[in-house]
Amino acid sequence: MESSTGDGGYRRRPRRCAVLGRPLRGISWSQALGLISRFGSSNKRTIKILKDVSGIIKPSRMTLLLGPPASGKSTLMRALTGKPAKNLKMSGNITYCGHTFSEFYPERTSAYVSQYDLHYGEMTVRETMDFSRRCLGIGARYDMLSELARRERNAGIKPDPEIDALMKATAVEGKETNIMTDLILKVLGLDICADIIVGDEMKRGISGGQKKRVTTAGDNTSTVVADDDSENELENDSINQTQMSQVTRGTNGAANRRTQTGMILPFQPLALSFNHMNYYVDMPAFMANVWKQFRSYWKNPPYNAMRYLMTALYAIVFGTVFWRKGKNVENQEDLVNLLGATYAAVFFLGAANLLSCLPVFSIERTVFYRENAAGMYSPLSYAFALTVVEMVYNIAQGILYTLPIYAMIGYEWKADKFFYFLFFISACFLYFTMFGAMLIACTPSQMLANILVSFALTGWNIFAGFLIARPAIPVWWRWFYWADPVSWTIYGVTASQFGNVGDTVKVPGSATGIVVKDFLDRNLGYKHDFVGYVLLAHFGYILLFVFLFAYGTKALNFQKR
Repeated sequence: MESSTGDGGYRRRPRRCAVLGRPLRGISWSQALGLISRFGSSNKRTIKILKDVSGIIKPSRMTLLLGPPASGKSTLMRALTGKPAKNLKMSGNITYCGHTFSEFYPERTSAYVSQYDLHYGEMTVRETMDFSRRCLGIGARYDMLSELARRERNAGIKPDPEIDALMKATAVEGKETNIMTDLILKVLGLDICADIIVGDEMKRGISGGQKKRVTTAGDNTSTVVADDDSENELENDSINQTQMSQVTRGTNGAANRRTQTGMILPFQPLALSFNHMNYYVDMPAFMANVWKQFRSYWKNPPYNAMRYLMTALYAIVFGTVFWRKGKNVENQEDLVNLLGATYAAVFFLGAANLLSCLPVFSIERTVFYRENAAGMYSPLSYAFALTVVEMVYNIAQGILYTLPIYAMIGYEWKADKFFYFLFFISACFLYFTMFGAMLIACTPSQMLANILVSFALTGWNIFAGFLIARPAIPVWWRWFYWADPVSWTIYGVTASQFGNVGDTVKVPGSATGIVVKDFLDRNLGYKHDFVGYVLLAHFGYILLFVFLFAYGTKALNFQKR
């Protein structure tokens, strides 16, 4: 790394990293880079944050950016990493070794480390680091390494022994943790708290300085790392500049070595390899998000255990109150009572799911903003992973409610009726939960989401078809009944259980009584032949709320900084 000079001294040979396969001579921004914030159409409300700023950042060096508060330090770093705020207009250009942002993906090359340390409080430090590395492409990759080894054998390529040993060490089959995670934990002094939860305002975890190191290390797999407010970790904690320098040099050296040895297989031009890499990482990121959500949910008893406990209590209470009523339907009151049991379970348990998920999703959204800004995964992978995990938990919740209530009330034990009941109850729990996720994704705050929930629950309650039957609702308000997902669930449960029953029940004013299915048709508008459409309606509501949740996650960003 050193070479002799003419005067007998030594000069250090500059180390180089690479973007698009070429040596990185530095990051430069020129031609009067300016960032302007506009708060309205009038020029009088235009604020210039940075003006006539130019410079070059050389590779493999730590560059300290100093300035008073509100001088634009964070704005400049976000611009250099390709993540400027959406309300800013930028002029000038930024290049990485001569390449503009349009020629590669800056999200995979540079990382902006936020000054806000937002993490999942239930996960340990090691799990947080493992998740970051899975999303950023250096997690468990045994299958990828096996495929690479096969292609090397077919092509007659003999890999470098040191690199081959490192790759095999980082991709051991069956291991959830990664040697790179252990290395970073050791370098940053986080090995002493690796198995301690990160914690948050409600859970005691690691210290503030340790949490800052977790934030820095989680995004430190990129070639360029812009660490905002890192002076806190250098002054207020035991970490020192030497440790940070080791991590930075090690990351740059690894990036340089990977490109030179061709870990990106040259089956296509390298620029196209970068494009395809951005989409290839999406599926592993989805699986990593699923893994993270399951871990986080499993370690969050206040959320999951409480809703399961409430579900079990509701099942026991309703089962004992309506004991064997399903086998002894003799008069109109028995049918109305069973309808009331269905209404109470569907509405109150669904509302409990909705209200309990709002604070959880609100906290997750703040963490998502930081991780998404770091380029760890796409918004859609996060949204669909959360949907998958909630689906599993809601199906389990539906089973927990269906088994005892179905047996104690005494519904008819037929496969189609049982699975109809299970589907409608589970789907009800799921669309209530995804409605809450949609509100959090599409509103700027949990407070506004709570206000909208109060309006939604009031309307869903009134037009559910129990307080006022559909035939009794004024014609100009019946559209609300058909738009109410709760009404479809009550329709599905009642019609699937009793819509084809030919027994006679007693009704006031009739000496001969009336057939059960005719009573449901005339008084409530329920028909057994319509159950298939009710089932499709549940799929429609779930898909609608999931789509709006995914769209809000991808298109809307209410982060202030």
